[in-house]
Amino acid sequence: AITRAVATLGPKQRRQYKDASVEEITNDLLAPKRLYPIVLLSNLSVSPNARRMGLGQQLCQHAERITLSWGYKTLHLKVEANNHAAHTLYTQKLGFDKISTITQAPAIRVDPLQGNFVEINADMYILAKSIMIEPTTTTTSSTDKQQKQQLAI
Repeated sequence: AITRAVATLGPKQRRQYKDASVEEITNDLLAPKRLYPIVLLSNLSVSPNARRMGLGQQLCQHAERITLSWGYKTLHLKVEANNHAAHTLYTQKLGFDKISTITQAPAIRVDPLQGNFVEINADMYILAKSIMIEPTTTTTSSTDKQQKQQLAI
């Protein structure tokens, strides 16, 4: 919808949005419909043999930095309701709040044995986090670094 809206603008009108954020452009061009873009992190997955090393937390913190660089102040994410470990990480360690539940939503899983994706239906939580400043980075111990290097081999 936004691509069509921008395509209808003349060159002078387009130039006025040159330095505008996506949110500002959307508010101006799509306001009557009350649609607005969000940043949504979906299908974050860490290989089973690389879990419990802080990689999920680091990936989320990187997504927070990207969210800020795009001019947004809120990061949304989807997590399967039965993925208790991920839900705990997002809500207790990273400060996300549950804002919605979607029942039997399409979800994608990776089949590591076959090396392909499988679509399923699962209950999903939508979580959100307001980001006001750059996220803090975690320090990695030498043991963690050694474990990560061993996994890379």
